[in-house]
Amino acid sequence: MAELIEFPDAEDLFRLGINGAAPELLGPAVRAFVKMPPKLPERFVLVTRTGGAPRDLVTDVPMLSFDCYARTSGQPDESVAVKMAGRLRAWVHALERAGELQGVPVYEVTGAGGPYRNPDPRAPQFARFTFTSTAALRGHTTS
Repeated sequence: MAELIEFPDAEDLFRLGINGAAPELLGPAVRAFVKMPPKLPERFVLVTRTGGAPRDLVTDVPMLSFDCYARTSGQPDESVAVKMAGRLRAWVHALERAGELQGVPVYEVTGAGGPYRNPDPRAPQFARFTFTSTAALRGHTTS
């Protein structure tokens, strides 16, 4: 059988990377998730793969949306949410210069939109700002 080239779960890869960087990047209480958590913290990030396709045999280019949620004293806090989105967007784009995320080679990061105000009807007590980026990620071979 020929070698198989498998790509990382991009949502989980970025969730882990954000959670590892969050204390310095977004604050110690901020966590990233790939699904809406059952108990919503005051500040959190939701990472969702919204598209993308392999670029070549060994490179996947997922499109990921990053939703930054914030509230203060139970009220939506747009100033915090937009600041989170701006910092996180800068971090995502810095991955191209770093060349890797959690040991996975990152070749290119391209902005696809945002950050923009994006109210979430599932969480009206939060401000939400969203941005979307693509990241070229190298797969690994298995047999």
